[in-house]
Amino acid sequence: FYKAVQEVFVRLHEEGLIYRGKRLVNWDPTLHTAISDLEVENKEQQGS
Repeated sequence: FYKAVQEVFVRLHEEGLIYRGKRLVNWDPTLHTAISDLEVENKEQQGS
């Protein structure tokens, strides 16, 4: 299954329909996936 998904992403990239840009992405390191701004819990920390 993952092979088919990978092939679609490669094809979309080759056709210029998707690209890698410089943009902030909310990333969940535990689930290894992007998450919505609504799912982010911001926490302020004191700097040094």
